[in-house]
Amino acid sequence: MIRVWTVKHPWLVPGFWVSMLLIEGRSCSFLIDSAVKGAVDATLAPFLRERRIPWSAVRQVLNSHSHSDHVECNTRLRELTGAVFSIHRNGADSLRASGFTPDRELADGDEVRDGDVRVRVIHTPGHSADSICILEPETGTLFTGDAIQGCGSDNIGLALYDNPAAYRDSLERVRRLCAAGEVRRMVLGHPERPSDGEIEQPELLPFLDLCIETADNYMRTAEELLKHNPQTEKAELRDVLLARFGGSASLTWSELSYNTAEALLRALRS
Repeated sequence: MIRVWTVKHPWLVPGFWVSMLLIEGRSCSFLIDSAVKGAVDATLAPFLRERRIPWSAVRQVLNSHSHSDHVECNTRLRELTGAVFSIHRNGADSLRASGFTPDRELADGDEVRDGDVRVRVIHTPGHSADSICILEPETGTLFTGDAIQGCGSDNIGLALYDNPAAYRDSLERVRRLCAAGEVRRMVLGHPERPSDGEIEQPELLPFLDLCIETADNYMRTAEELLKHNPQTEKAELRDVLLARFGGSASLTWSELSYNTAEALLRALRS
């Protein structure tokens, strides 16, 4: 029997968090992402103690991508578990540059097995070139990391991605998996609006349709501004996107919302 647990580490502002996914089998456990500095000792350790899961049972750690808020505890986890660490091959160099060497480089369609636990790797670029989703097939749980952005988090304001075409393709791919019944539950890396970070049937397809609609709205807005002013800068586009589609909360990481605007302009001008 496979059990899947979402472990949420509070981060930055009240109500915001970064998640890890624990997949518990009879013989071992997998962990997806290690989160930010301090998360393992403050949040994961008591979670495991409560369920009497020893560190030695965590034999595989997969990183959804190489951004720091998902990998900062890799070194600490390696010390505690001795687990095998994996990341998509597009993120391996970035991880090594941060001082951590992964044991395995993943590709789309790879299956990671250990004991009675197995997961499938689905390459979903867009947020970043190395973004992957990890599917646990028995429960139908898909951990998306930052690959699925919803309408963006409250502290950034916009869905965050660096390749608009790849991001939209990835959304469509995940939607097909949901429509086929392979995915019955999605766990996001953060609480992306309008979700609380966990989406189950029958809300999966409506949520993904909203993600796709949001990406299309961003692109149409960028096209509209460029039509009226070919010299439109990312700051102007970002401000318009926030005014039309952004969240209303204070933007803790407001500078990150420029990234999506820049990516849209780059795509349209290429």
